[in-house]
Amino acid sequence: MDAQTTEKIKPIIAGIFMAEGSSIDYRRGMIEFTNTDPIYIKACVWYLENIVGIDKKKMSLRLRLHAKQNEKRCKKYWTELTGITRFNKTQTTLRSRRKQPNKMGVCWIRAYASKNLLRKHENFLNNYKSILLYC
Repeated sequence: MDAQTTEKIKPIIAGIFMAEGSSIDYRRGMIEFTNTDPIYIKACVWYLENIVGIDKKKMSLRLRLHAKQNEKRCKKYWTELTGITRFNKTQTTLRSRRKQPNKMGVCWIRAYASKNLLRKHENFLNNYKSILLYC
């Protein structure tokens, strides 16, 4: 992706992180992002790798699936989408409140990073939050 496109994408990704809610855990050295939308998940992985500087080897996935979903198929889907091969536990819910659960489940991304990279992510978000003060 060229530099001009990257600059256009940055505020969009900041908005996704702020609106969808991500967490930064300094004690465990981790950024976490959860969603069902493959576009948001892919954008999050791209951002963490290319903007923050976290290697994909330091990222893992965790899934929440419903009983009727095929765990192997869902893991393959998210692995192919993100390029992340490491999984934490997969949680299966026996009953769904929703009539139609998301086809591939809920995907958590956990990215383990140094405090400097965690601060870089936090500063990135705070920069865009500060712009919103002037609206």
